[in-house]
Amino acid sequence: MPLAVFRRLCPNCGGPIEAERLEKGWACQQCLPELPSDSTERLCERLRQKGALRDYRWVCYLHSTEEEFCRFFQQHLGFAPWSLQRLWARRVLLGESFALIAPTGVGKTTFGIAMAHFLSGTAYIILPTRLLVEQVAERCQAFGNKKAVAYLGRTRERRAIESGDYEVLITTGMFLATNADLLEGRHFDFVFVDDVDSLLKSGRNVDRVLKLLGFTEEEIAQAWEQSSGKGIERVAEETESEEEGEAEEDWMAPTPEEELPTMMPSPTPKGILVVSSATLRPRTRRVRLFRTLLGFDVSPVRLTVRNICDAVAWVKDEREAVQQAVKWIQRFGKGGLVFVSREWGREGVERVVAALRQAGIAAVPYDELDLEQFRSNAVEVAVGIAIPTNALVRGVDLPETIRYAIFLDVPKMSFPLTEVDNPRNFVPLLLALREVVDDKARIDAYLSLLRRYRILDPQKPLPERLRPIADYLRQQLSNEEILTKLEQAETVTLHRRNGQLFVTFGDATSYLQASGRTSRLYAGGISRGISLLLAWDRKAFHSLVHRLRLFHDEVAFVPAEQVNWEEELVKVDADRQRVREFQRGLVPAEQFSLRSALVIVESPNKARTIAHFFGTPQQR
Repeated sequence: MPLAVFRRLCPNCGGPIEAERLEKGWACQQCLPELPSDSTERLCERLRQKGALRDYRWVCYLHSTEEEFCRFFQQHLGFAPWSLQRLWARRVLLGESFALIAPTGVGKTTFGIAMAHFLSGTAYIILPTRLLVEQVAERCQAFGNKKAVAYLGRTRERRAIESGDYEVLITTGMFLATNADLLEGRHFDFVFVDDVDSLLKSGRNVDRVLKLLGFTEEEIAQAWEQSSGKGIERVAEETESEEEGEAEEDWMAPTPEEELPTMMPSPTPKGILVVSSATLRPRTRRVRLFRTLLGFDVSPVRLTVRNICDAVAWVKDEREAVQQAVKWIQRFGKGGLVFVSREWGREGVERVVAALRQAGIAAVPYDELDLEQFRSNAVEVAVGIAIPTNALVRGVDLPETIRYAIFLDVPKMSFPLTEVDNPRNFVPLLLALREVVDDKARIDAYLSLLRRYRILDPQKPLPERLRPIADYLRQQLSNEEILTKLEQAETVTLHRRNGQLFVTFGDATSYLQASGRTSRLYAGGISRGISLLLAWDRKAFHSLVHRLRLFHDEVAFVPAEQVNWEEELVKVDADRQRVREFQRGLVPAEQFSLRSALVIVESPNKARTIAHFFGTPQQR
């Protein structure tokens, strides 16, 4: 006697089915009287033979196509896709557009390259930096089944793009923004946006991507009116007013779930959009169009997977930091990245490069890095700036080469205390005050209110509901007693620059992204990396540690003198050797535990509550 019988739940005919069959994903007894094996492929075959294959047809299609993709993936890359990549593949094969939010180094770019070559039709891969375009173009050669054109500034590449002589197009997001006319009227069947954060600083880029998928201006305008409640005549004005400023850490808390409408599917087939990121910080309201037209959310998320030895060594000042960096590089050897603080800028990069070269170290600045020379060890270290937009922070993926990262000064951001009317400064200034004032409940209420205004234009009048926040900040930051407390706070740094008072915080996003270059996914797991911070500002360091806890509980800095560096370097070099062996196909690939999970609960409210335990509930 069966444990239970469920009505209308047979996945094939929709009739009643026993619990035991349903648990194994089989069809009911009426569709298939005899019990098949556990193989989905065998079940599909038996149903076809009986002429009883009905609603289960899409499961059979998905299974066979997924297996075909996995064989294609392994044939060209030398190892099978991870379970996460198989999950992403299923969604693409079902025609879904979605946000692929996954930790740095778990194979997002690899998946996008493979899928672009597997699917029929044209594909467009959009990347954040020219360096990454060069790397992805090289990796595309391993497939060879489609003509891939990467734009690296050459005339012949531009002509190929103008004529549409490609099946896979690879460019930077900047190319799309400045050469949209070259792609006018072109439609792509698959668009993969790697590191979408940089692309989503402008509302115009959202519209451009949607047009490449086949949406018309009329459909986009209608969707914007539906999602924002604003008239169509305001769409162009809204897009025009959005600025493309430098990306910085998003201090705004995630926007609460909004019940944005979803439009009915267009009668014209559209392409599939997959946007990839490790942090996902959109800078434009027009990302709502993704929810309305494509059915997925784009909003902040915090997660990371890393296998890195985080160490800190204390120095007196910038001069000693550079001197110590020389010694550490000589000890660690080749395959290093050196990052200076954003305050040092491009001039700081040049100073460090000059000092390293003087010491006999083959160093180059980030904008002169030749990947082949780096890979062949002709270049020992590359020097960049610890900001999210720097090419070395987000645009280099060389797991067989990059072994360690050295930070000269704590990655940090500064905000002027005097610009209290700039809404972009509200959250960091409130967080600074929260460290020292007694009315924390009031600040928490302000922070909660600001969640509804995550994207604000400083050029427009401040919303009426936010003016009390500006008044409060102005009052508190003109109080000498409060300023004294801020100066004494452990995680807040105050300093004067050109007669102006600034508050400084550690930049956790830049640290995680930059150090993450040393620890990447490969066919044997996550490679070991080294991250060494040469610091002298203890308040900035404590602020960085505090901010890192919001991203990853396991990031813990160890004093450099307590690390067994010989042992660490053995681990690092062993992983690089294995990466090179996997790339040459000398050893078989290995799977490791990185799985997706499904949790089913009885109500939407409970689902939302449980989802909050893991981050921000969103529709991906």
